[in-house]
Amino acid sequence: MKGKSIVMLAVALGCGLVAMIGVQQVLSGDKKEEAKKTMPVLVALEEISPGIEIEDSMVTFKEMPMDMMPTDAVTSADQYVNRGLRSRAFPGTPIVQAMLGEEGVFSASNEIPIGMRVAAISVTAKTAVAGFVNPHDRVDIQVTYKRRIDGKTLERTKTVLEYIEVFAVDKQRDMVDNESESIYKNISVLVTPEQVNLLRLAEKKGDLNFSLRHKDDDTQEQVADIDDEDFDAKMRALFGEDDIAPENADYVNPELSSEEQDIRNSINEEIVEEPVTEPIPTWTIVIYHDGEKTVEDVPLSDPNAIDNIDVEPTQPQGIEPEPSAT
Repeated sequence: MKGKSIVMLAVALGCGLVAMIGVQQVLSGDKKEEAKKTMPVLVALEEISPGIEIEDSMVTFKEMPMDMMPTDAVTSADQYVNRGLRSRAFPGTPIVQAMLGEEGVFSASNEIPIGMRVAAISVTAKTAVAGFVNPHDRVDIQVTYKRRIDGKTLERTKTVLEYIEVFAVDKQRDMVDNESESIYKNISVLVTPEQVNLLRLAEKKGDLNFSLRHKDDDTQEQVADIDDEDFDAKMRALFGEDDIAPENADYVNPELSSEEQDIRNSINEEIVEEPVTEPIPTWTIVIYHDGEKTVEDVPLSDPNAIDNIDVEPTQPQGIEPEPSAT
């Protein structure tokens, strides 16, 4: 009896092991079948710029495993017909629905929000944060200009606008290749109509600069302006009065030779601006005496004085009129 129980137990264990192996094989087979399932995904055959209509020659459908394809991939032709891209696509890039623009819309102007304007600003490598500014980034815009106060010309830097969205860099509406050696020439920003006027006036007054900020940092700092006097005061506060050279004194750098110091001081020498004097209005008087004619310009202390004179011209007695030319 005992032997039969052992045999039956062994048989039961064997059957259970076989069943377990079978279940594992079935499950593994299902997973392999699922992994083998594919779907057609739209892929770019060439570099496609944003804002142009997608043509059949630019794209193709490639089979892609379902567990590897993007969740919002374009899987049928009717999803991209009569549409363009919002961002640039490169060869081999799967195109997803978020990259597609609205149907029938191919101009960049359709991407401008209602009530907003796009203003372009000329830039250099320095003013454009060394080329790190890209479309959809957020920037602050500063202007540095000259201002005359109490007879002195001071340079002042002021933050004109804060947390402004970059609409485009040159003509690119998507990420710019920062590896490129050439720097872009224009940055276009999204602003209100009032801000457009402010930017245009700031451009006329001085030099505009950009400072890059985090996209989620929308705090309006309202940074105070700073000019030459403020800068000198801050330097004194940081380094002490003794480290600030008196006005009109040459700065001495102990690490420079006397010759190098002279060159530096000559470069940093301030240009004294000559005061601008307005021309004094004059009144031209013609005097005839003993047959001679004398013309004199008499300065007017009051420029409006001549307008207040209401006298009929008369011929002075004893003075012969000037003969007319024949």
